[in-house]
Amino acid sequence: VTSYFSGDAITSVLGGVDMTTTFAAPDVTGNTGCNTFNGPYQVAGDEITIGPVTSTRAACPTEELQQQETDFLAALSLATTFRVIANRLDLLRPGETIAATFVRA
Repeated sequence: VTSYFSGDAITSVLGGVDMTTTFAAPDVTGNTGCNTFNGPYQVAGDEITIGPVTSTRAACPTEELQQQETDFLAALSLATTFRVIANRLDLLRPGETIAATFVRA
């Protein structure tokens, strides 16, 4: 994960945090840096539906990490379409605006 929509702007992942996401049909799984998450997803052409996503409930060590986790998981559910450019995946909200971006490791 490189960035995500945080309610009013696109935000970069906090430094020192390795957020991961794996799309392996029919589930999306990952780690927010605090908790693991999973949920279903469906693709039809360039349209995508994600969720509902659930996560473990360990307390994040800082308020900033907790907010990042909350905003990122919410951003996943906003995605309606996607695009792949080279090793980058963009999940897009309505209006072709970014919900979240990912780079293949």
